Amino acid sequence: MKQMINENDLNQVVGGTVCLSEAKNRISFTTLGEGYAIKCGFKEARSLLSQLFAANADMTEAEFDQYVKSTFQAKGWI
Repeated sequence: MKQMINENDLNQVVGGTVCLSEAKNRISFTTLGEGYAIKCGFKEARSLLSQLFAANADMTEAEFDQYVKSTFQAKGWI
């Protein structure tokens, strides 16, 4: 039997995600339910995001989302 999954249920299935969009020049955090315009270049943001992920792979999705948000805020990028 097929069942529709709403967006909130889907987040529980797949966990959190940091979404970085070059086309929209935005970063969003699914576990926080927040999104922001980025005030830096897309490649610069993507590079930092990759570095943060590689260095903090043991964090939960929510912890990682908050850490990335705090890091981007400290740099003045959001």
